[in-house]
Amino acid sequence: MKQSENWIYNAWPLQDILNDTKAQSLTKEAEQKWFTKYDMLEIIPDLEYIKKYKEYCDQININTKILLIETPMQFPITDKTIKIEEILGYDCIGTINYSYLYIDFKNNEKYIKLNKNKLFDKYEDALKFIELRKNEIKTGKNIENYWKIIPIKISSIIIK
Repeated sequence: MKQSENWIYNAWPLQDILNDTKAQSLTKEAEQKWFTKYDMLEIIPDLEYIKKYKEYCDQININTKILLIETPMQFPITDKTIKIEEILGYDCIGTINYSYLYIDFKNNEKYIKLNKNKLFDKYEDALKFIELRKNEIKTGKNIENYWKIIPIKISSIIIK
């Protein structure tokens, strides 16, 4: 994971590799099967695909950390048992590359504290943040309000 201009990680690093047919094939598969299906949430419930993606990233020396994203939504879901390595915390997202927390936390830092991962420790804190944002929007503050805010739990997982 690396700091880039507009985000602190690259969720799908193979999509940036243009002259590699395997990277492009894996990216195209993800886009066709999942990314366009889940209303811009770039989340994949197929652990076999994730394993294949991670193995290829390892082959071409891209360091990866696989994250489990849990939402209150009924989809996407996986029926596999997942081994959680570490619970990182909670965020509020619009899409996988748009964290309302990352963009707007500075407006609410006196009300909510973040953990060492710069995420909320509790789901309730994510809900409180959403409520604070809604109140700011009601008072006329000019902040992003395009995507529905989805509270998510983020954990790193072990893929074997």
